[in-house]
Amino acid sequence: MQPGKAECVQCPAGRAAAGNGSLCEECPIGRFASSLGALACEDCAPGRFSSAIGAAECTECDKGKFASRSARIVCISGCSSTLVNSR
Repeated sequence: MQPGKAECVQCPAGRAAAGNGSLCEECPIGRFASSLGALACEDCAPGRFSSAIGAAECTECDKGKFASRSARIVCISGCSSTLVNSR
């Protein structure tokens, strides 16, 4: 590396590039980075959650629980507001 020039790094899963690409930061709760060299952390999709810092993947909500929006840190009990009574 030349003096005064940043060296780019490939961030491991659970971390994403920060600043000018020479640093990696852990993904915050509710977000994840599944691949090596991620440029940004992604929100967990609805129905999935991440309660840990530095997650490489999101966890699916248990049966009977839901996360109705993205970037959730917990799933809650009950029916999803998107479900419709089929009677």
